[in-house]
Amino acid sequence: MRRERKLGRGLEDFSHFFLSSGAEKADPLSSKPNGGGETKGPATPARVICITSNRKVKERTFLTVNLALEIAGQGKKVLVVDADFSLPRLCMLMGNSTPGSILHLISNNGEKEISTEFIHGVSLITLDVDISDLSSLGASEQTSIMRFFSQAEEKADILLVTVSSTFIRHMIAILKASSDIVVITPQQVNELVYAYGMLKTVFQVNSDACVGIVSSRISVPDQAEAVFEKMQKTVKRFLDKPLCNYGYLPDDPEISQSIASRKPLALSAPSSQAVKCIAEISQSIFEKHKWVTEKLSIKENCCSFSERFFDNRHNSAWFHNPGIADTL
Repeated sequence: MRRERKLGRGLEDFSHFFLSSGAEKADPLSSKPNGGGETKGPATPARVICITSNRKVKERTFLTVNLALEIAGQGKKVLVVDADFSLPRLCMLMGNSTPGSILHLISNNGEKEISTEFIHGVSLITLDVDISDLSSLGASEQTSIMRFFSQAEEKADILLVTVSSTFIRHMIAILKASSDIVVITPQQVNELVYAYGMLKTVFQVNSDACVGIVSSRISVPDQAEAVFEKMQKTVKRFLDKPLCNYGYLPDDPEISQSIASRKPLALSAPSSQAVKCIAEISQSIFEKHKWVTEKLSIKENCCSFSERFFDNRHNSAWFHNPGIADTL
């Protein structure tokens, strides 16, 4: 059985920081520009939103699937990449099939077409094998994988990528290729500490990303505000970085039931409180991205996700950095 990773070096030293009352108010990014995400032009790469968390946070799968359905419902073409290759969960919604399986692609050497059809117009690529470094594969396998990713991405307006902190090398390659990064943050103190470790890694790896949190297991909205204020204050004090508040997921039994039944709540109970929160998260992500990129003069990356993900020249320096592993 895999042993649980202990708190990283230095995280124990300030874990008490999250026990504070939160009376000291931080300035949230509260500007409210109009409109959602921009329409993808013919030469514009799909926008990449990475959803990550500690591997024990089950809401990550729930948020990814239902957010994909919410964005697709707005007329966007959505491609989901399940990058938690240790245990791909999204394909479980499809029964025995594995949409967009990279393992299947490698097995048949790209000679057989692999379907990415997922659910209600949303496409899926399942990274059921670690391909953060293609040097271990043959030339034909590398070509097949990169072509497969490129063709799937060209059809998409939005990429939603889900990844856990289980495998550092794999996770870092994903983080560096993402333009927006969402860290799911439960309100328990030990979970807040782990979430801070994730945020520290995110800012180390990709300082240009628009980074924010989604609070989870929230009973009342005030709890979500308290979680954000604590996390924002900590990130500002120790990392001197901005942090976005993307909203929250309620402490709703329907979420657990949806995960257990493998049925997206956006389809089975579209009027539920959790789905309403998903819609607000979607709106907030698009609004905050536009506001932050304009205010901080952050330019959109002109490279596609696949180009950045497979460009190991920019990733290799991080793969062997022990300080990153210690934060998780």
